[in-house]
Amino acid sequence: MQRSLFGCLAVIAGTSIALGGPQISSPLSVDAAKSNAVMTALTLDEAGYQLLRRAGSVTLTDFVLAPGATVALELTRREVFSADARLVSVTDQGEVEMPRPDVTLFGGNVLGEDDSTVFLAFSPFGVEGFIESMGQTWIISSGPFDQDLPIGIYNLTTLPDGVINWAQWECAAGQLEQNARPIDPQEHGAARGTDCFHIEWAVETDQEYLGLFGGNQAAANTYMATLFGAVGEIYMRDFNAEVEVVWSRLWTTIDPWDQGGSSDQLYQFQQYWEANMEGVARDLTHFLSGRGLGGGVAWLPGVCDDTYNYGLSGNLNGFFPYPIQNNNAQNWDLMVVAHEGGHNVGAPHTHDHGVDNCAGGDCSVTPFGTIMSYCHLCPGGLANVLMEFHPDSINIYILPTMNSADCVAGTCDGLDFTYPNGLPTFVSPDGTTMIDVVVTGVGAVTPTPGTGMLHYQTSNGAGSAAMNQTSPNVYEATIPASDCGSIVSYSFSAQGSDAQTYSDPNNGDYEATAAEGVSITFADDCEVDLGWTVSSSATDGQWNRGVPVNCDRGDPPADYDGSGQAYLTDNSSANQCNSDVDSGSTTLTSPTLDASMAGAHIAYARWYSNTAGAAPNEDIFVVEVSNDNGANWTNLETVGPTGSEASGGWFYKTFRIADVFATPSNQFRIRFIASDTGSGSVVEAGVDAIQIFAYDCGAACAADRNGDGTLDFFDVQDFLNDFAAQDASADINLDGQWNFFDAQAYLGLFAAGCP
Repeated sequence: MQRSLFGCLAVIAGTSIALGGPQISSPLSVDAAKSNAVMTALTLDEAGYQLLRRAGSVTLTDFVLAPGATVALELTRREVFSADARLVSVTDQGEVEMPRPDVTLFGGNVLGEDDSTVFLAFSPFGVEGFIESMGQTWIISSGPFDQDLPIGIYNLTTLPDGVINWAQWECAAGQLEQNARPIDPQEHGAARGTDCFHIEWAVETDQEYLGLFGGNQAAANTYMATLFGAVGEIYMRDFNAEVEVVWSRLWTTIDPWDQGGSSDQLYQFQQYWEANMEGVARDLTHFLSGRGLGGGVAWLPGVCDDTYNYGLSGNLNGFFPYPIQNNNAQNWDLMVVAHEGGHNVGAPHTHDHGVDNCAGGDCSVTPFGTIMSYCHLCPGGLANVLMEFHPDSINIYILPTMNSADCVAGTCDGLDFTYPNGLPTFVSPDGTTMIDVVVTGVGAVTPTPGTGMLHYQTSNGAGSAAMNQTSPNVYEATIPASDCGSIVSYSFSAQGSDAQTYSDPNNGDYEATAAEGVSITFADDCEVDLGWTVSSSATDGQWNRGVPVNCDRGDPPADYDGSGQAYLTDNSSANQCNSDVDSGSTTLTSPTLDASMAGAHIAYARWYSNTAGAAPNEDIFVVEVSNDNGANWTNLETVGPTGSEASGGWFYKTFRIADVFATPSNQFRIRFIASDTGSGSVVEAGVDAIQIFAYDCGAACAADRNGDGTLDFFDVQDFLNDFAAQDASADINLDGQWNFFDAQAYLGLFAAGCP
């Protein structure tokens, strides 16, 4: 069987079927010395890898399945993190932003075989992926992190029993008390239609997940992108659902998770997020755990349900299955995540509605089990399971669930814009920031090469410019110069094969600040007391610090920045949550702060509500600042008594201190005053994420590294030293890597000279 299949695939690869996109020979070649009877070892060619990193749609020729058996793959670039995704890490110093991982994702099919599926992920940490073709599955894996194993490809379907010690993981979804919909084996939903869906996922982890990668955060985020990219490939193929990760978190310090089983951990996960993380907009929330929790669990269905949109995948390996003959049990992490996400979008176990009874020991359907089955418990383990949903799972359960969900509507035909290195928070004031843009088709529409445009608004005016096309539908967009500290708005567009112009974002613009970065002299996420004082004439509702109790009485349900705590007006659920400000004012005053650096700004997030009670919409929230340690105070802003920001909601505000005081000093203070006067209203207020910072405007000339006004050898030497040290200033193209492209970009700046 295996031999005849290879022959068929080889014939397909050798026919004259038209190839889609530019042809690139596979960068993976056979390493015969490290191959064995069940796995073909592969070596990744660096030059070929770099070509792939810059590619959009591509035909990858000569892809090795086994010695003497190759196929051509039609691939399209995938991007799993949304354009505005936040990747954060919790450290001993608090929560910090993380760069996007350097991972190149592709999805597609075997050339000439439209019903096949291919997913590949290339990164500095190796290659992971799978190919499903003609009823068989090949896995590509680099094995456990940091074990220096060769990249391997093998046929999972024909893998001899016992080569991999498969873990007997179980899903506890059937044990949850709050499943939103009981499973009815006689239920029948709508037939499959042409609807398209878009699922936004937030991803939580534990310390043990990071430990799978030896604490390497880049590797952990790379694998996260790989997992959800592969899930997205399956979901898009089976029920037209695009998957995006909009938020993720790693823990380098002690995490809050301490439950020993999957169900208990799911409940704790849900309770923590309901109390602290409701500010993160998402359709589904998933927990990746490196602990032995027994398997996974998820609410069914959970999508678009604010209370039950949670799932958990435990016992993760941190790599796709690798044929190591030892006693360590292995999962296929992708199967676990796709399975638990399947519950969230409405699919029960297949043994619950009669598709199979692998859970009861009847293995007659193998090796054609599906994602929602328990056929991995049969002899042969996960080799019994195809990476696909059964048609009944799709048509009877998933599609009716998705069609009735109000948060996941997507677009069937059009163009998709992705940004392999993300979108910047800051753009260089001198106009050297470059954004990589990949345009791909959705549904019946394909992009027209060479039509990519950048549209922008800077301090110097509005305009449009053609983007530099480096290969078909792969572009570089350079953001024009703008005054330091100004807001730059921009968007992208391209034409489709239907002669329509498509834009991203669909409405409005992306925004960035023209600066090289920020210098922060004071930052308070309200997790510890940094010296704030409270004074009050009110009889109740005095300021205190804590995790919001979420009483639904005008008070915030969660803090602003996701760290957990904020300053709040009497954060108490006592007396039926009657803890608002009463009969007077309460004032929260900062310690003495240094605002003397050039260009200093004060920033904070605030919450204010006075829309209920005997006299609603009559009170105000006042913010004042002092430049002489509190001897005199000046109004910075007044919120209310009416308006869109006086009825709850977190609002982030930034003010240039020199616009208030001619010479900002090191005796700066700020205070927040919440008052309830007159007949009385329900007054609730909050403050979080307070900072003093200044924008870093960089050197007047980017090529003048030492700032002496002359371009010479010493500037080149300075760049090379920073390049060797992997200093952020030498990452000229801001892609998180230090390579040839940075050197090329710097030499271009040097050759252009200074004004």
